[in-house]
Amino acid sequence: MSKLILHPTTANQLDSAALQPAHGYLFSGATGLGKTTAAHNFAKTLLGEHASAGDLGRWILLVEPEAGKKLRLPQLERVHDFANHSKPSSINNKVVILDGADLLTIEAANSLLLLLEEPPPFTTIILVAERKEMIPKTVISRLQMINFYPPTSSQIEGLIAKYQVPPETYGVIGRYPALLISAGLDDSAIHEQLLAKAQSFMEGGISDRLVVSSGIADKSEAQRLISTISSNIQKQSFSRYWSVRANSLIKAQIHLYNNGNPKFVLEHLALEFE
Repeated sequence: MSKLILHPTTANQLDSAALQPAHGYLFSGATGLGKTTAAHNFAKTLLGEHASAGDLGRWILLVEPEAGKKLRLPQLERVHDFANHSKPSSINNKVVILDGADLLTIEAANSLLLLLEEPPPFTTIILVAERKEMIPKTVISRLQMINFYPPTSSQIEGLIAKYQVPPETYGVIGRYPALLISAGLDDSAIHEQLLAKAQSFMEGGISDRLVVSSGIADKSEAQRLISTISSNIQKQSFSRYWSVRANSLIKAQIHLYNNGNPKFVLEHLALEFE
């Protein structure tokens, strides 16, 4: 957990949960706050102190959407099979991590609900999601919530110093430790390109924004660009500039998480920024 920086409230929630594990959790919060890493660390804790290195791969099941797709029923069938396996005496719990749980199809969500209604013994299910409102309330009602908040100012100051994150980079990315660490470790030329794209999108005209959109390679790069734009504009939260464009940024993020084509999503955002 050397690179995992959690808000004290979140860290306390995780410590308390580890003492008396429940059958299901929802790790909820924005991208870049360490939810997935925390889920893996929490899963290792739940296996128990007698778990071996080989147990980690065998008794922690990670399920996540395929690129450009949702979490579908066949993937939940894998979860059911895993949950029904008997465990060795050397571990305390088997653990399932559903990453991108806000991308569950209706059929997959119903399958998950059946599992949560009759929890299998010695199995803990962790859902990881940015937008909990996209998960059916019937599913959420059967989970314990672990909320992920941005780190405190002192934590961020320590992070910036440790990874030598330039002030202008923090100014664009904001208080998202995973993104800041990545920025600090990234090749400087690559990171400077990201900053330049964000600035061009925010400050340029429609042609500039369309040029930026056409140069985005994949979904992860599109997500990161939108996050940097959003973080920078939020500093003007009381201005018309933010209020007019906030909904466009939110809709773009939702379209991406619903497996929208990154280039199309950014082109549409570029037009709405006029």
